[in-house]
Amino acid sequence: MAFTVKDRTFNSSIDPLKTVRQLAQTIDRYAAEGEQLRRLAPPLHEALLKAGLFRMLLPKSYNGLEADPLTVLRTIRAVA
Repeated sequence: MAFTVKDRTFNSSIDPLKTVRQLAQTIDRYAAEGEQLRRLAPPLHEALLKAGLFRMLLPKSYNGLEADPLTVLRTIRAVA
């Protein structure tokens, strides 16, 4: 299922951990900038938003991923 919010299309059936692994180069590229800013670097924030990873805990009824707690923790650890 896909939906659009503010010109963004999201796929509610993505695998969060696989998606983070695909974003590994982007995460590495902006890690130092994020450390300096003490928050996610804007390009990394945009990449994670576009990938739909901020919707991991939303229920599917709200077009979220409804990921289980272990998947959420593994995904956060992979980003960190």
